[in-house]
Amino acid sequence: MWRKSSNHVCGGGYAQVSWFVTGERAIYRKDRGAFGKPKPISKWGALELAARYDVAENMDQSLDAGPCRTGTSKCEVQIITLGANWYVRKGLRFMLNYYLTEAAIGNAGPGMRNRKDNPSVISFRTQLSF
Repeated sequence: MWRKSSNHVCGGGYAQVSWFVTGERAIYRKDRGAFGKPKPISKWGALELAARYDVAENMDQSLDAGPCRTGTSKCEVQIITLGANWYVRKGLRFMLNYYLTEAAIGNAGPGMRNRKDNPSVISFRTQLSF
């Protein structure tokens, strides 16, 4: 999705794939605009492996406007996420994700070099829904 706002072109998008190792399915629910939760077919639950690519950028930021609040010429973030979801039973899920990130935050003025950061993150979350 790309949009123009305050004389700046901003955009972002993602692509995601997943596979249930244990054979379940997550059915797309049009009424909610989202995938439903799988129903585990074994007593050990359902295991899903997933990969996702995200990008968000401000392509023509001026140093004066500063919509990224970095005082730089441009900002762009790309993230590759590798994850596993374990649906233990209905309403209980454990999520483990590894994020590989590249943040390009442009330069602070003419003649300055562009700056980049490459943080990596591991996260573990639990979801209890009812």
